[in-house]
Amino acid sequence: MKTFYTLLIACLLIQTNAFSQVKPWPVMRNSPKLEDIKTHFDSWLESQEEKEPLLDQTENEMDGMRTKFMRWYYLMQTRLDAEGRLPDPATAAREWHEYTLAHPPINNGTRSAGWEPFGTDEVPSDGGGVGRINVVQLDPSNPDIIFIGTAGGGVWKSPDAGATWLPLTDGIPVTSIADIAIDPINTNIIYIATGDGYGYEATWQTDNDFWGGLYSAGVMKSTDGGFTWEPTGLSYLQEEMEIVQRLIIYPDDPDILLAATRNGLFRTSDGGTTWNLVENTHFHDLAINSGDADIMYAVGDQDVYKSTDAGATWSLFENNIGSAGDRMSIETTDADPDLIYLLTGNWSTYFYKSVDGGDNWTSVTSPSSKTYFYGYYDNAFAVSDVNGNLIFAGGLEIASTTNGASSWTKKSNWDSPGSSSYVHADNHAFACHPTDENIIYSGNDGGLFISFDKGGNWTDLSNGLRIAQVYRIGLCAADPTRVISGWQDNGTNLFDGTSWEEVDLSTWDGMEAIIHPTNPDTMYLSHQYGDIYRTYNGGSSWTYVAPTYGGWVTPYVMDPNNSSILYYGALGSVYKTTNAGNSWSAKPAALGNYAFALAVAPSNSDYVYAASLNVLKISTNAGDAWSDITSTLPVGTIGINYIAVNNLDEEKVYVALSGYADGEKVYYSEDAGTSWTNISGTLPNVPVNTIVYENNSPNRVYIGTDFGVFYKDDFISDWVLFQTGLPNVMIHELEINYTSNKIVAATYGRGIWQSDLAEGPVINTIVPATQYCNYESVDVSYTSTITFNPSNIFTAELSDASGSFSSPVVIGTLAGTAATGVITCIIPVDAVEGSLYRIRVNSSDYALTGNDNAFNISIGCKTPTGLTVSELADVSVTLNWNEMYCAESYDIRYREVGGTWLGLTSSTNSKVVSGLTINTEYEWSVQSVCLTSPIEITSGYSADETFNTLQTSVDNIDSELISVFPNPAKDKTVIHYSVLTPGDCSITVFDISGKEVLLVYSGWLSAGDRTIEMDCKSLSAGMYVLKLISGNTEYKTNLVIE
Repeated sequence: MKTFYTLLIACLLIQTNAFSQVKPWPVMRNSPKLEDIKTHFDSWLESQEEKEPLLDQTENEMDGMRTKFMRWYYLMQTRLDAEGRLPDPATAAREWHEYTLAHPPINNGTRSAGWEPFGTDEVPSDGGGVGRINVVQLDPSNPDIIFIGTAGGGVWKSPDAGATWLPLTDGIPVTSIADIAIDPINTNIIYIATGDGYGYEATWQTDNDFWGGLYSAGVMKSTDGGFTWEPTGLSYLQEEMEIVQRLIIYPDDPDILLAATRNGLFRTSDGGTTWNLVENTHFHDLAINSGDADIMYAVGDQDVYKSTDAGATWSLFENNIGSAGDRMSIETTDADPDLIYLLTGNWSTYFYKSVDGGDNWTSVTSPSSKTYFYGYYDNAFAVSDVNGNLIFAGGLEIASTTNGASSWTKKSNWDSPGSSSYVHADNHAFACHPTDENIIYSGNDGGLFISFDKGGNWTDLSNGLRIAQVYRIGLCAADPTRVISGWQDNGTNLFDGTSWEEVDLSTWDGMEAIIHPTNPDTMYLSHQYGDIYRTYNGGSSWTYVAPTYGGWVTPYVMDPNNSSILYYGALGSVYKTTNAGNSWSAKPAALGNYAFALAVAPSNSDYVYAASLNVLKISTNAGDAWSDITSTLPVGTIGINYIAVNNLDEEKVYVALSGYADGEKVYYSEDAGTSWTNISGTLPNVPVNTIVYENNSPNRVYIGTDFGVFYKDDFISDWVLFQTGLPNVMIHELEINYTSNKIVAATYGRGIWQSDLAEGPVINTIVPATQYCNYESVDVSYTSTITFNPSNIFTAELSDASGSFSSPVVIGTLAGTAATGVITCIIPVDAVEGSLYRIRVNSSDYALTGNDNAFNISIGCKTPTGLTVSELADVSVTLNWNEMYCAESYDIRYREVGGTWLGLTSSTNSKVVSGLTINTEYEWSVQSVCLTSPIEITSGYSADETFNTLQTSVDNIDSELISVFPNPAKDKTVIHYSVLTPGDCSITVFDISGKEVLLVYSGWLSAGDRTIEMDCKSLSAGMYVLKLISGNTEYKTNLVIE
């Protein structure tokens, strides 16, 4: 797959001139204005509500027609031309083509991306889905090979009946797929209709304006089973282009292909190189007669057409079946060439049947109202090629008939996750097994499902599909493997480092989500229109905490310096909470419309930025008052999508702009919006949806556009495409996790991805040792990949004792331009003791923040450890401890237990103490003296240790009542002793410090001579004292262990 892009560009270069001569599209009339469409929709919806079939109220509120319209309206608000009109669907593909031709990959010293999917690829538990599927096709030569086309994630292939999946189209300019057609003779030849053709359609409009999927690259072709793709003569290279909704291949001559589009029916007879317009009305669907492939059927808004010459010419059936504006679907079956079924639907749904090849039609029983609640959106059905009376129909749920539509039975439940009847809501596509009528596939808003018993039980085949349309993400600083995210059609999903779980069981669209920076169990999620919920227990339960309602994707942000403070963007206003959402106060900002973006400055929480599409405001007192800073920003038909603030300077702010104003993509202000600078460079003319500033960087910002990620910093004169590994997909949000140093992208069709951060010319810091003393001189080396400007100053900085550079201390400087060098530094005299210090080197011109050393270093005056005694006698002892790195000398204190401390000093790590009292317990401790000038630094005394002086010298111990043989001993020895009077006796071994190390015997004994064998294995080599206590009398002898 890595070779795809080069191959595609080569094809484009070769074919551009040829394609430019082929203009099959009729001249487009002016595209409608978005606000006119919305006005028309609102009026129409109001008039239709009384016709709405009875449905569960929850579903009606959650996923009704307004919901689907507002999804599209939200996207289109930021994708309008200068007059507020809808864009040409080919815009993104053309911009991608032109940008990549003008910006070939070069080695400019910048860091290439390394994008990879975030998390696992299994279906979220608790009823989650992976994303919307528009089309399902089985390989004509092997029905175990499945192809699916998705709403935003491209084409996927399974070679093993859905067990595993492979993406095929990550390199093409547009990853929305309306249809797939496979050559029945050479199945390596595949055609795809790009664009979300059946996702949304304005069949309710009097002029049939299309408000479907955003972009299309036209019809593309693969000759190697989908691994590489070429544009055909119906592609974005034409001057005018619409989204293709349906493709069929003439089986007797696969070079003949037909495409149903909004502006007409197109036919090619040369495998897609050239196309002819053969009928010029709006077409939805196509079908082929199974007995005679020359006979084809096509359906539009209300009419059925027939061709008897493989689609070259068409005639209209005399009897119209649909009503104006209906979406129509048509199906034939191999089981009976004369049998045709027709489904019409918009708000109401009707089902028709012909048993004579379409000459006559009969209205038959329609599926349940639940199944066909939104016929314009999910108007899908399929007829078995084995049994022409077996039909599956799907809308919200799935119904089937086994008697040719005389009656229907519900075959799925969208609201019973975990049950065998569960299939995700909103079914868009079916595929029947060609030889086994029991097997049926359903593609829907949650993925792909299969039944092996005609719909009696269903299995989810979506594991392995990364096709989520993600609106927003929330990262976790405490655990970089954790993310919470809002998905279209599939709620809010949490990845806990191991697996995905849908934590929002409401089945709404998931929107913005936040994880507490230090407590991952505290999270926030939201739905459309700003319904916010909070959990304190990791998602086990949620509490509604929204102050009001907002726009489709309502922005809300957490103060980076106080996690109890959040801001919420509503209609014209901002709300603030200081208690994590328990209560809110309005902070009127006069935004003029719904808020689109919010940001709180990390360096100063008083600075809050808020924007609607056309108004940008700032508050410098935490929301209490607002000032308009829109000034020279080019808002109007383009708008403000996102805001990012420099983490070190609250007045340095960036805005990402929407729309199709060439050269108006990103603006920057260094004075809190008083003035603005256009930094768009040569960015492609597509909306910039999100922007994020990389903390402590040379002003590096990343942007997410409608086909990828770019970045720019002080070392780059123009934006760099940061795309390696990432599909060409719309990016809705970017965030950075500084724990893992990863940038994470929410894509609208390919799930969540992450990459290492880009790096400019990096300064690496080299520290020669791991331990330093206060006021010690240190040579810190650095190395970089560039030569610096003459005014440059290198600065070595020391972190705090925890390793944080939040308040670094300068420990040395060096003026110079060299890419390598050594800075002489002094460890601060007042640095507290710690073992997690780090050192880094920064430069001023260019302004770079270098990497810190790759290991922790220890600084400080260490308290002595390893306290022991040796040469213990009756009146003297030698005290010992470990040598400490920074110690110039040591202070020793000792005393009889409970007495007055006496002091000594030593320049080494031992000290002989004399003049002690015989047979007395002493305690002692020691401290390091690390510096005496300019200030005195000591470590503080160690914990006290004890020893006992001997009653007499060990050499003089000799008791006639106790003896040992052999002595010296190794593993065993025998003790001979006498008991003079009956009573309690004990025999104990002590080391020379007076500490008991072994109890040999304890008990009552009668008078007499005795022996006892002693095991010496537990004793280390050295001198010991053996003590016999009989009654009130104590006897001792020495013992040597070899």
